[in-house]
Amino acid sequence: MLKRRMLFLLLLALLLIPTAAASMQEGGKGDEVPVDAGEIDTEDWVALEGEGITVQVPPTWIDMNADIDELMESLGDVESDIDFESLMASVEALGDVYLLFAMNTDASSAEFTTNLNVVGLDIGAALPIETLLDANLDAMRATMPNIEGEIIELNDEEVGFVTASYELNGLDVVQVQYYYVRDTWLYVVTFTTTEEFFEELEPEFAAIAETLETEND
Repeated sequence: MLKRRMLFLLLLALLLIPTAAASMQEGGKGDEVPVDAGEIDTEDWVALEGEGITVQVPPTWIDMNADIDELMESLGDVESDIDFESLMASVEALGDVYLLFAMNTDASSAEFTTNLNVVGLDIGAALPIETLLDANLDAMRATMPNIEGEIIELNDEEVGFVTASYELNGLDVVQVQYYYVRDTWLYVVTFTTTEEFFEELEPEFAAIAETLETEND
């Protein structure tokens, strides 16, 4: 039952990158942040608030309506092999786990919008991050056989870290995810952009992820 719920959570986190042919970059085990976010100037950053969460972002990021029905409707015309009706049924079964959706106005084009989203789920037990990350990876290997992840440290907290690169509608897309366990809750922070912007934005993604505050801290 846990793996089934975790798979639904990951499907929800992946709503903004509809593709059934994603290939994950392999990673190893580590205990350090994979990029240096310490030199980023955060003085003019602003807070974005979701249901029970807050993240700090540069002013180029704007909060969007995370209403799941509207989001699913907007994705309905996207070319994809994903069965959106079945996915919507999974979303409805989860309830209000979609907490925040934002876009970066400076790193977007007519073809793709750089975005972040946060989902959260009370899994009913305080499980180790390794267990939750492995459960998600195992559940997704049926369609993504090369998926890998690692455990890193952010602000002295162990966090799951996953990256993905794939082609979507002719674009080279890169995704970064951070998994947090707070009390009995799992939170997944997902950043998605194109290869064009990824190298520039990767430190910013890490810096934003470091600011995640939740009501379960």
